[in-house]
Amino acid sequence: MLSDNIKALRKSKGFTQEEVAVRLHVVRQTVSKWEKGLSVPDAEMLQRLAELFEVSVNQLLGAPPVQEENISDVAEQLARINEQLAVKNRRARRIWRVVAGVLIAFVVLTLLFILLAVVLGFTRVSSAGSMSMELGEPPALAVSYEEQQIAAALGTYSWEYQSGGGVLGVQSDAAPLYETDIPVLSVTEETVTVCMKFEMAPDMISVQCWDESFWSDDADLLVVRTVAIDGETIEAQAGYVYQVTAVWDDADSYSGTVNYSFCLELAE
Repeated sequence: MLSDNIKALRKSKGFTQEEVAVRLHVVRQTVSKWEKGLSVPDAEMLQRLAELFEVSVNQLLGAPPVQEENISDVAEQLARINEQLAVKNRRARRIWRVVAGVLIAFVVLTLLFILLAVVLGFTRVSSAGSMSMELGEPPALAVSYEEQQIAAALGTYSWEYQSGGGVLGVQSDAAPLYETDIPVLSVTEETVTVCMKFEMAPDMISVQCWDESFWSDDADLLVVRTVAIDGETIEAQAGYVYQVTAVWDDADSYSGTVNYSFCLELAE
């Protein structure tokens, strides 16, 4: 092969690539490309190489020695070598394009997977599909009657949020009910149907209530009742304080027990 012959003849003469380049009036990188098979010398340069190495052009090309060397035969051989080199380079470029495409696709898919994992790890959509929340804090509870709606007070709670099986954080607060600013829902009748809407549906709900004697000196006589729940509604009475206990138990995302409170007051 021409590239191997140039390299072998150069070394047999004890020349460096730089010395060959100087004698032929080319840069060293040109000689290096000839020896690596990245390019081939033209017919004139091939003749000068043969003279430098004291061999025939046919010997330099790796052909059997002949009595005379025809310049057209040399050009034909160079053309064949150039065509072989072009085919080799085209194949190499196609291979690199395929490799680059695979790498780019892998990087894009990896980034999309990471983004999806982050979104699923920190954001949840409610069962109604209309509300979302950061898992770093307990969900809110809205209490409504007819066209009126209030946000229930957040009382004592413990809350743990996770992602990928690891705990990201834990929050808790011990807020006694008598120290809580309980919001009031104004109603027009003694007994009404109240709707409870959680920002994120819990796994279990219980509701208790007691009358306003909780705030008086007769608190020892306080009677606590359990309230029946019908889906998202309860039958509530004016003049009563309500405590809602909700439990979440999603092992992959969040868990906790949260207490909420509100009270009903008969409108004057």
